[in-house]
Amino acid sequence: MSLPSMISQVPMGQRRIPLWFPPVVFLAGGVLSSVAYESIASICGVSTQAALRPWWLQISAIVFLWLTLLVGTWWAQRHYGPLFEPGFFRVRLFQAPRSDGIYLFVGVGLQLLVGILYYPFHSHSASRPVHEILGDATGWRVAVVMLSVGVGAPIVEEIFFRGLLLRSLQTVRSERFRAAVSGWLPVLVSGILFAAAHVQGVQFFGLALTGIALAMIRVRERRLAPSVMTHAGFNLIALVTAYFLSAGL
Repeated sequence: MSLPSMISQVPMGQRRIPLWFPPVVFLAGGVLSSVAYESIASICGVSTQAALRPWWLQISAIVFLWLTLLVGTWWAQRHYGPLFEPGFFRVRLFQAPRSDGIYLFVGVGLQLLVGILYYPFHSHSASRPVHEILGDATGWRVAVVMLSVGVGAPIVEEIFFRGLLLRSLQTVRSERFRAAVSGWLPVLVSGILFAAAHVQGVQFFGLALTGIALAMIRVRERRLAPSVMTHAGFNLIALVTAYFLSAGL
């Protein structure tokens, strides 16, 4: 079966997911995250300036965003579902013919590709968000940040972007849109929205390319684990590289 035909498939009995629903969930998460960020900083008496804020403050705010995305996806599953195919959450680490672990290296390769594409422009700000996430973390704190951003973020973001958002695009009933849905439009749009959601101007193209690649993997494999592994490899290699560069190693 070709990839375009797989893109157009939706689970049996699934209702149309309103296109406005995923953006509203994400915006609600962003608002909650911002409020939590400022509130926690005020209560704990710490600075919110990038150079002065503690490493845990950013992670705390991100957790509120993740919780909102997961609750929104759970609600959609109950009211518009089923969102996911049978076996969608199955992980194949040691099964033949291919382990999902190989996708960690796909993510590393994708990060290297993005770095090569950005290199001619000498864009030093391209890695700034990664350095800001690491903040002043040292020792075991670096491991906590890497687990949060390298493992937690891929799981939550793949459930939301390659689960809820992609399905909302695949269930549109417009005849004109359905003709496009039988091709690549949901994958392209979900990748662009993935990039836009990160609100990183310089990194937009690289994030859009990454989002499109993750959507293609998710559609082709019909499971979450391969895109999560790819996303994890992409994030972890960026974090590890930024850490060693900042440490002067």
